[in-house]
Amino acid sequence: MKNRYLALIKIFLIAAYTNGVFAQQIFDTIVLDKVEILPQQRIILGAVNEKVSSRCHIVPLELITHVENPSQKQGIITTVLYKLENTENNRIGIIKPHVYSVVDKQLGKEFLSGEITPVFVNRHGRRIILKVDISKYKINLPPEGVFVGLEYLGCSENEKLILSDSPNSSDSPFAIYYDNTSFNTSYHRRGKKIEKREHGRYCFGIEAIER
Repeated sequence: MKNRYLALIKIFLIAAYTNGVFAQQIFDTIVLDKVEILPQQRIILGAVNEKVSSRCHIVPLELITHVENPSQKQGIITTVLYKLENTENNRIGIIKPHVYSVVDKQLGKEFLSGEITPVFVNRHGRRIILKVDISKYKINLPPEGVFVGLEYLGCSENEKLILSDSPNSSDSPFAIYYDNTSFNTSYHRRGKKIEKREHGRYCFGIEAIER
């Protein structure tokens, strides 16, 4: 009896992944000629792959931009992407990722709940597409896309954390790329204050697994 149930469990696992075998009240061994497991398709949205030369340093605030889903693909968002350039060696920029819903083309609620782990930027190279894994949140990719935010917290210098609160100086040790030939809805957030702006598309994006 033990072996017969083990065979049934194996068949159900195959059914879940191949969609080609269906088991119901089967207690005999079935020999399959071929099992084909198709790779999951990746979806990359946003301006991270655009060839742009415009860039800027930022003050301690959050920049937010709309990442559209023009083909209305369905999937689970696994990664947030940022196209950046590190401009200093002695300071390490620290950021937090953010992902928001889109409500009537406007900024909606935050998808990332709880304590978000800060990310150290220049441990990843000079000109980079910084990838931040958010797969644990299991966010469905909506047909209208999402808003992606990058919050600059400060930097680490000589192993000391420096949280910058200067609102007027562009003091980040990295630069953010943006496409100044294409404008979309963006926001700047500092604390609870949110300003809507029309700005060249920040080179932020997302990666998802299609389903």
